[in-house]
Amino acid sequence: MNSHPMVRPCSFQSHTPCLNPIVYEASLRISILFSSAINITSTLSYLLPTYYTSQSLTHSRSSTILIALLSRLDSSYPSQREYYEDRQRFLSSGCIAHDSPTVSWLASLAGAIRSCNYYKVEALTRPKIYKPLLDSRSRKSSEGAVDLDSSSVCTILSSLHDRLRDRSWPILRVAYREMTCLPKVTNTSEWLERSLILDSSKTTVETWFREQSEKGNVKAKEEVEGKWIIIKPAPS
Repeated sequence: MNSHPMVRPCSFQSHTPCLNPIVYEASLRISILFSSAINITSTLSYLLPTYYTSQSLTHSRSSTILIALLSRLDSSYPSQREYYEDRQRFLSSGCIAHDSPTVSWLASLAGAIRSCNYYKVEALTRPKIYKPLLDSRSRKSSEGAVDLDSSSVCTILSSLHDRLRDRSWPILRVAYREMTCLPKVTNTSEWLERSLILDSSKTTVETWFREQSEKGNVKAKEEVEGKWIIIKPAPS
């Protein structure tokens, strides 16, 4: 259950634009948390080109650009057209530089997604990699407050990982007849975890295979601990 039932993303489509971009920045984050695609698009239309111009770049604005473009990579997957269109708009406005850490990280991520390098996607989307790019002030808020920057990025990445996993898992099913998943076999478990872009704090590789077994995609090999037989998908 959502712990903030009274919070809702604002819709600006029928209202006169407000003068403070902070309102739109906050709405963008809340819209992402509530998976409101319409409000995400509407909010971005006000931020560009009305507010995000060649004025001095703030860390808050850099975080918003990261969140906005990352959202495009997720919502339009596997196409990256909308991502590149919005990226060019931000760059052309002068509000962020081509060589900024945010743009570089997003470019690396987009490239990894495009080339189906799921191992690299997992590495790039670890919290220790992207959190330094976000506004540090949002992590220093009062106790109990929601860190909208981190929560927004985490929400987008969770969705993006699900989409990519739907692509990587069929490839693995075709490529392998059996897979071994044992905690002691750390190299294999780590490789599978990263190839499937699993968040080990939420879903272990062993849990993943149990779930796939229930779906009829794998079955445990008799009398062999941690070994799973891959059931090939039916010909289309």
